[in-house]
Amino acid sequence: MNEKIVIALGGNALQSGNAAATAEAQLEVVKMTAEKIAEISSKGCEIAVVHGNGPQVGRILLASETAKDITPPMPFDVCGAMSQGYIGYHLQQCIKYALNKANRNIPVVTVATQMVVEKNDPAFKNPTKPIGPFYSREEKHLARKAIERMGISHLANRCYRELSGGQQQRVLLARALCAAQKMLVLDEPVSGLDPGAAAGMYESLYDLNKNDQITIIMVSHDLSAAEKYASHILNVGERIFFGKKRR
Repeated sequence: MNEKIVIALGGNALQSGNAAATAEAQLEVVKMTAEKIAEISSKGCEIAVVHGNGPQVGRILLASETAKDITPPMPFDVCGAMSQGYIGYHLQQCIKYALNKANRNIPVVTVATQMVVEKNDPAFKNPTKPIGPFYSREEKHLARKAIERMGISHLANRCYRELSGGQQQRVLLARALCAAQKMLVLDEPVSGLDPGAAAGMYESLYDLNKNDQITIIMVSHDLSAAEKYASHILNVGERIFFGKKRR
């Protein structure tokens, strides 16, 4: 009887720390892993491969949340199934290729699984498993600096979905600050906010412009706010006007 083996691959083992976190880069790592699995199979073993998905499901979730204004975000369990599908596809593709090279004409099948859990498990109220990409020390410092600038340090451990509209806008602005140090282009940044939250957002933008010397280009229909906070105004309508506001 052939020996049966279970090989467990961590989600981090499916990607290289020296390459970009892309599907193509993951495929290259999986190719090397598949060669080793084929070697074990060549000894007559029957193999089941299981895998983690922390980095992968985190990226899927980030993509889904980022595009929420264009298409509805996927729930977390669906994101998990999507990660099973694409990781399984990579493994199946590469293992089958490696087995063919070793003259092992045996099937390779991907199986999406579900896990039965205790719905009242207290761990659900205090999750500790990180998901998503890893960040460098410099990137973490930049993120901390951005959330401090936006006055949301107290929200650092809160889930984005649990935040109010105003708090979410500040999180998005902090994320933009991590990528843009000199200029921000904003489209209706206070859309959907109540008057108090909108006023607070305008004050934050004004502070970034005056104290941090960040150029801010803002598209807005809020003429009163433009007149109060902007140094220059471009009005596009029947007549086009551009200039400094009156002091």
